[in-house]
Amino acid sequence: MSKKFKIASILIASFLVVVLCYLFVFDKVEVSTSIPDEIGDLSFPDSISVGSKLIHEVEFDASECHLLLTTSWGNYISEPTLENEKWRFVLEDSLTQTAGIYILDLACKGKLMKSKKMYVISGLPAEPLEAFIGSKSIEADNGVHWAMISAIPADTFNNLTADKTPVNFSLYRPDETFSSFEKEAKHGVAYHKIYSKSKVGKTIIGVTAGAATAKEKELSEMPGFPVNFKIYSERVYSYADKRQNFRLKTSVIKDRYGNIVADGTLLNIDVTDSDQSKRILTSYTMDGVAELDIQNPPLAGKISVNASIYGDAKSNSIELSFKKYLKKLPVRFSAEQKAVIVGPLIGPLKQYMSDGAEIEMYMEGLDQIKIGVVKNGYATIDLSKLKAGIYKGLVSSGGLETKVDIKLETNE
Repeated sequence: MSKKFKIASILIASFLVVVLCYLFVFDKVEVSTSIPDEIGDLSFPDSISVGSKLIHEVEFDASECHLLLTTSWGNYISEPTLENEKWRFVLEDSLTQTAGIYILDLACKGKLMKSKKMYVISGLPAEPLEAFIGSKSIEADNGVHWAMISAIPADTFNNLTADKTPVNFSLYRPDETFSSFEKEAKHGVAYHKIYSKSKVGKTIIGVTAGAATAKEKELSEMPGFPVNFKIYSERVYSYADKRQNFRLKTSVIKDRYGNIVADGTLLNIDVTDSDQSKRILTSYTMDGVAELDIQNPPLAGKISVNASIYGDAKSNSIELSFKKYLKKLPVRFSAEQKAVIVGPLIGPLKQYMSDGAEIEMYMEGLDQIKIGVVKNGYATIDLSKLKAGIYKGLVSSGGLETKVDIKLETNE
């Protein structure tokens, strides 16, 4: 190799080294440029969707700068990073998951350089779609009462969706009709009023918003106040024995639209006996009908029965006639037993009075009532605890009365 060629090679190599050094130094000078007095606007958009990642790059040395993010949930400071020889500020998607107004402030060496307002917009409706019904039951009174179904559409990050988000409400009514209504959300809520119809049953409700679906909701439409009804008697044993029962039964009780009243509706029953004493009894409806077994009266004669519900819906009044159970009331005093023996007590079918029936005796002068219990057709009224003396008693049963003279002697 000639000497001239070697010299030329050395010169070329030296030139290349100088050029590379110049480029390296120039590049470093560009990155390390001091912070200018004025910088361009921040490159963040005016609005973004929730969950978006943001990057802002600057053309100067931002090592002494920071980006302050101010939101409704608090503040966050983003420190710059150097990548590919450029300074950048990164806001991860986890920082933009709440919809609202974000304020971005870029400050360098304690000086505010630029500020920007950015809107983070909520996303599309996502599941679960929350829906609420209230009240859960109304009276089926043909539009007088109503309930409200409400929905709160929210995005994946639980932000309320934008106003005018369409929400669809689908209803299947007790009268087997279907209807659908589209409402727009306002301030995060969409709602629809459900007015009652005249037939009882359940209204089934479905709610959707975009691709989001809510759980099925139910509205119970209940019968209203009952109208007047009828009562009648069954299985009447027409003897005043104060032991057997007759059955009182109502017609099917309905409201003004023909709906059967709810099970458990309270029925008040008034019974007036032949001596004008009253009995207040109650029963409850089942499948619209109320039944009650009522004890036969203690006295012969006519009794009247009527019923009412809430004091408003009333029944007819029925009368029942009851005959005397006993034709006679034999009574004798037993000095040996120191007791009054009543009997034999024979009923209308020539049967003994039922065991367990009570026979009363009023003791004149003592203002006491003694009780005897029937067994095998006889009742024994014990007087052994009375002092010796002469007494008068009045035995009564089923409207019959028999007087008895009593003479108690001392024990010797």
